[in-house]
Amino acid sequence: MRIRPHTRHLAALIAAATLFGSNAWASDDEHMGHKEHAEHRGHMAMQAQDGQHKASVSVSAAWARASAKMARAGAAFMRIDNTGASDDKLISAAADVSDKVELHTHTMENGMMRMYEVPSIPVPAGTGAMLQPGGFHVMFIGLHAPLSEGQSFPLTLNFEKTGKQTVMVHVKAPGAMGHSHGHMSHHGH
Repeated sequence: MRIRPHTRHLAALIAAATLFGSNAWASDDEHMGHKEHAEHRGHMAMQAQDGQHKASVSVSAAWARASAKMARAGAAFMRIDNTGASDDKLISAAADVSDKVELHTHTMENGMMRMYEVPSIPVPAGTGAMLQPGGFHVMFIGLHAPLSEGQSFPLTLNFEKTGKQTVMVHVKAPGAMGHSHGHMSHHGH
């Protein structure tokens, strides 16, 4: 069965009306002629179609371990869900608790766990990413003060497609959810 171009356009308009509500363009009706109104509706329908292909990222369960009194570094972990149809990437992070904030991961080399900075953390469509001990995490270098159990602080995450999201990081006990295997070596810091 062949679908005619105007039928596809009509289907896009119906989809947009469903997403945005039947009164989505009511305020524009009185200022537009029939042709301009039809073009506006077509533009809005295209935006609705494009929106179905974008990443839709949410962050939950953000936490950090309490740090020792003399520690100069700490890390945050979290769940990042991407319910959209497009992959996204966490490309940077920012917080006021340290001099620098970097994205990191671990690898096992010669029986030693090695931590290093990465340019981004993939957030695949339909799943997401789990930032956890022994894997991807947000690293705080040059802590201004120890991270104390019970403390919370804001962390701004910058995603390539979704943009910036600020989450609250809750500091847990020093051994919280520790699943490290082997010894950890943090090169370059």
